[in-house]
Amino acid sequence: MPITNLVSYSVERLEVMTPDGSVDESLMPDLSPEYVREMYEMMVFTRRFDERMFSLQRQGRIGTFARVLGQEGAQLGAAYAMEDRDWLVPAFRETGAQLLRGMRPEHMLQYWGGDERGNVIPEGVRMLPTSIPVGTHMLHAAGIAWAMKNDGEDAVALTIFGEGATSEGDFSEAMNFAGVFQVP
Repeated sequence: MPITNLVSYSVERLEVMTPDGSVDESLMPDLSPEYVREMYEMMVFTRRFDERMFSLQRQGRIGTFARVLGQEGAQLGAAYAMEDRDWLVPAFRETGAQLLRGMRPEHMLQYWGGDERGNVIPEGVRMLPTSIPVGTHMLHAAGIAWAMKNDGEDAVALTIFGEGATSEGDFSEAMNFAGVFQVP
C-alpha cells in the first residue's frame, strides 16, 4: 500500500515585540505611545495582582482562586475594544478585564476572601458579577445581547471563556442561540 500524506500545513508565528523589547514598527497598531504604555502597564498590573492573589490563596488567606497567568493580553485586548455602553459578562479568570472596567482591587480581594460585599459593580458600569461555574456565563451574555438587539441598542456583550467551557452544554446552547438570533 502506498503512503499518503493526509495533512500538510505549517504554523507561523508573528512577533511584534521580541523578548529583548525591540519592536517591528511596521507591525505596530495606530495607537499613541501613551496608549500602548497604558495597555502594557495594565497587563503588568494584572499579572502582579494575579501573583499576589495566588500567593494569598496558597496561604489560605483567600478562597478558591483561578490564575490569569498568560491570559492578560487576550482579555485586556478585548476589554480595551469595549465602549461604555457594552456589557462585560466575566467568569473567574477575567481579573484584568474587570479591573479595566472599574472594579477596585480591594473589592476583588474582599470578594475572593469570601465576602460578597466585595463584588460591587462600579456605578454605571455594564458588568455582571463574577461567574464561578464553568461556562454558565455565556448564556447570560447571549441573553443580554439579544435584549440589546431587540431594544435597538448599538452595543455588544463580551464574554471570555477557556477550552474547558467549550465542553459544557451551556457553551453549545449559548453559541447556538447567539448564532440563530445573530446577537451582538
